[in-house]
Amino acid sequence: MIDKEKAMELADEEEARARLKITAYDASNLKCPTDEKVGKEWRINPVIETLKGAVADNRCPAFVRYIPALHDVVEDLEDTEMLRILRHALRKHVRVQLMEQEEVVRLFFPIHKWEGLQELHKRGWSDPYKPIYFPKLNMPDNVSEYFGAHVAAYFHFYNAFTRWLVIPAVFSAAFPFVRPHIPTHEAHRLDSCFGGFLCIWTTVFLARMKHTMNEKLLRWGMGESVQNVTPASRMNCGAAARKTFATCYTGPL
Repeated sequence: MIDKEKAMELADEEEARARLKITAYDASNLKCPTDEKVGKEWRINPVIETLKGAVADNRCPAFVRYIPALHDVVEDLEDTEMLRILRHALRKHVRVQLMEQEEVVRLFFPIHKWEGLQELHKRGWSDPYKPIYFPKLNMPDNVSEYFGAHVAAYFHFYNAFTRWLVIPAVFSAAFPFVRPHIPTHEAHRLDSCFGGFLCIWTTVFLARMKHTMNEKLLRWGMGESVQNVTPASRMNCGAAARKTFATCYTGPL
């Protein structure tokens, strides 16, 4: 288990992503943005219950690159982010894949937190005993909390697509019962209407899916405001990024 001081040194070196605390906005007399705005006011609504039992709302604090100057205004790093920076730091010194091939290391993997998995299971996620399961709207937020944003993005698409399929599925199920009882030319007309409906449905679904995915990625810290700094560009970008965030800390957020 790595101590907290060493973890923060690695986070600074690897330029980890950290979420600003909501209190940091309050201290600067700023409103934390949410996913709903009416006029000039951000509307705050409860969204989900986290895996730890707390109620999370729809506020979306920004993600910034961690530096020691921002330590007091950012939340603790997420487990998935700590795993990322630890793996990256380890690969600078050893080649895990080669060690596994030479059987120096038998297997290298992160362990699960049983309590978190049990809570996900209780809420109906990935339960083999529930083959017929209507996906919940906010389940990807719980998946993101445990597995990280990359895994949650897949389940968000999967859940949204499953929910949206209900409407065309109902019409498709009714077609075999309707077609035998109508004339042929009426059946062709019905097929054309259904094809047109599917075109409209696909367009609306893709537009809505893009909107909700961008909203989720922003909340999970994968939006365009959070850009990766690759090792090749770190020498050029690191100093400028640190200076920018330090300025944000000493002035308005």
